[in-house]
Amino acid sequence: MTPVVIVILAVFLPVLLLFYLLSPAAPRPEVDAFTHQMYAHRGLHAPGIPENSLAAFAAAKKLDVGVELDVQLSLDGEVMVFHDATLHRMCACDKELSELTAEQLAACSLSGTEEHIPTLSQALESLKGLPVICEIKAVNGVRNVEQLCRKTEAILRTYPGRYCIESFSPFAVRWFYKHAPDIVRGQLVNIPKKPELHTLLAANLCFNFLGRPDFIACNFRDRPTPGMRAVRAMRTPFFAWTPRGEEQIAQAERRFDTLIFEQTQSPT
Repeated sequence: MTPVVIVILAVFLPVLLLFYLLSPAAPRPEVDAFTHQMYAHRGLHAPGIPENSLAAFAAAKKLDVGVELDVQLSLDGEVMVFHDATLHRMCACDKELSELTAEQLAACSLSGTEEHIPTLSQALESLKGLPVICEIKAVNGVRNVEQLCRKTEAILRTYPGRYCIESFSPFAVRWFYKHAPDIVRGQLVNIPKKPELHTLLAANLCFNFLGRPDFIACNFRDRPTPGMRAVRAMRTPFFAWTPRGEEQIAQAERRFDTLIFEQTQSPT
């Protein structure tokens, strides 16, 4: 092997490898239905209207905006709509959600209101056809993720409105890539406060080869990494979370295709 060939291989093989790792799904028309839209983060919540509650979803319905919500499994395997792994912040209970049954969780008050933790089926019924972004919460390992993905997919299939999924877990995105490829899927990325070399390069986008996501969702404040720019150049939509108020929303609209927003005052 000549020195020239060695140099060429040394330059191009890493580039080809990185391209393989970073590459998302090929653009497809189904994704267009979710771009240039507004989605209320965990529903349209506000003081007195807890996040991920039926009241927050009703408020979003009144405003006619889409909804982003979070799902994880109860102890008895029900798909519940809740963000945190523990119940401490929202329910003043020192338990993990996965330690309680759906019946026990349904009795938990959200932020001291009359609202309670809903199942995904209850949430979708209340949304009545609004577009939905469903975040798969990977809180108890890969095996739990597979069960959560399977049950979530079955419930989403019954929904008459548009829906897609997203997750920080590339294994959750991969499950939908392998078992439900028709469902639009997104990879959530989060750049740490003190990024190291791999995060500067791509955050966790180097796992795109596992799930080939249709879109990337990131913090609207994050500066684009080289990896993010590379994925963007592949015509992949970028979703922003979570701008609050008119100024931040206007700022995010200039950079992103879709906004998962929060409001700063109670809905009227």
